[in-house]
Formats: sequence, structure tokens, C-alpha cells
Amino acid sequence: MWRGSDIDSANLALHEVRAAIVQLTPDATKDAGLVIEAQERAAQLLKPKDSRLTSLVGLQDPLPAPESEKLRAGTMVKAAVALRAAYSANAAKHRQVRDFRNVLIAATVVLFVGAVLLSAVGWLWPTSLNLCWTVPDGADGGDAADTICPSGFSSPTGGDVALVSLLGLLGAAVTGAIAIRRLRGTSTPYGVPLWSVLIKLPIGALTAFLGLLLLSVVDSFTLTSQQAILAWALVFGVSQEAFTRLIDLQAQTVLDSVPTSAKDGGAGGTPVNATEADGTAAETTTNR
Repeated sequence: MWRGSDIDSANLALHEVRAAIVQLTPDATKDAGLVIEAQERAAQLLKPKDSRLTSLVGLQDPLPAPESEKLRAGTMVKAAVALRAAYSANAAKHRQVRDFRNVLIAATVVLFVGAVLLSAVGWLWPTSLNLCWTVPDGADGGDAADTICPSGFSSPTGGDVALVSLLGLLGAAVTGAIAIRRLRGTSTPYGVPLWSVLIKLPIGALTAFLGLLLLSVVDSFTLTSQQAILAWALVFGVSQEAFTRLIDLQAQTVLDSVPTSAKDGGAGGTPVNATEADGTAAETTTNR
């Protein structure tokens, strides 16, 4: 599932069989549909000026009666070559999507582990990650300076970092839910849209902590209550959307590079590469 080697091997065999059927067809006049299919697949995946694509132009027309068997076989060879090139280009695009999915998974796991370790450090050594604020005299209605922490106590506690991270995660979850409405479906089995949403959660937890940490060194900025601290943690969790929006755009760009029958008009409504999401089966179908 991670490398996709089983799926790639199965699709390679199926695609080679399909191309061999085209190549071994001796009479193009009886199977012009094979040439049409090869041309449409090649048009989806090859550059317009690719010689393997341009060589198919007009070959789907009925061939002259006097044409020799050798020339007919050559016609089908050209169609098979273009079909193999199209399948190869499609496999490369699927590998690109799978590699991007793997990067998202790895980044999500690393960021989640980082957020958990940060909370663990805050739990074991509360004063090492101090998110408490000193309230100036009279700012909170009292006469003396006071200290307020995310947990509500007047001194750092083990739950401060965890609480701030949780609020940041919740803020990221809200923006992730909103981002779902912008997602478009995909025929690939790699779950890129899902992982592009999940990665927002640990980023939100980290931005909440880092945002409050940066605010604490700004002398002119003061938070005077626990509610204000938690509210800013939530705001910083939501603000991760400014960074992860770029990930969403890149994810959609990668998915758009893979042709689908709905987007590109496909050959007879056939997906170029159809695989099961769990990586246990691979199937290529043709509906003509």
C-alpha cells in the first residue's frame, strides 16, 4: 500500500496485455475501434506534438482495399506503441499522487508526535514551557500584579501546554470541516483529500502553542484572563489555514494531473487505471 508495487505490477501486466491485443490484431479495418481507443487514451496523457500521438491521426478511417497486410499490421503497431506510452504516462502520474500522499501521511504523523511530545514536556516540566501571563497592577480589577495561566491557576501546571494544544486542534478541526466543501472527488485510491485535511489538526495544535509563546515576549501585549488566553489559542489554531491552504492547492494540482473520464472525456467512459483503495486488487476495464 505504501510503495504500490503490487498494484503497479498488476496494472503493468494488464496494460501490456491490452496493448498486445491491439498490436496482434492483423486487420485494422475490422477493429478501427482499437485505434480510436488508443488515440483517445494517448490524447489524454501525451503531449499534443508527441510523435506517437500524431502518428495515429486519421488511422481510424477505413483503410483502402488494396492495402497490404504488412501496412495494416504496421497501423496496429503504431496504435499499440501509443497505447503503451499512454499507460506508462498514466502510471507515472499515479506514482506522483501516491508519493504526495505518502509525504502527507509522514508529515501528519511527525507533526502529531511533535505535538504529543510538546505536551509531554509541558506535563513533566511545567516551568520549561511557561505560557502564563503577568497581569499588571489593576488590569484585572485588583490592586496587585497577578499571574494567570491557561489552566486557570496562578502558576504553571502540567496541563497548560496540553490545553492550549487541544484548543488549537479544535480550531483546526473547524477550518478542516469548512475546507471539506471545497474538496472535489477523485478517481485515485490514495485518499489525498482526506490527508490534506488531517494534517491541519497537528499544525493547529502547534500554531496555538507557538503563537501564544511568541505573544508572551511582546511587552506591549497583555492577556488578563484565562478566557482570553484560551480564545487566542483557538484563534491561532484557526490561523493554520493560512499555511495549509497551500497544501490544499498543491493536493488539488496533483489530483488534476491524473486524467479521468469525467474530466477528459475518457475513452468510452473507461478509467485509465482503476485500483482498489486497500491495494488488494487492480483492474483495467474497457467499455466500448
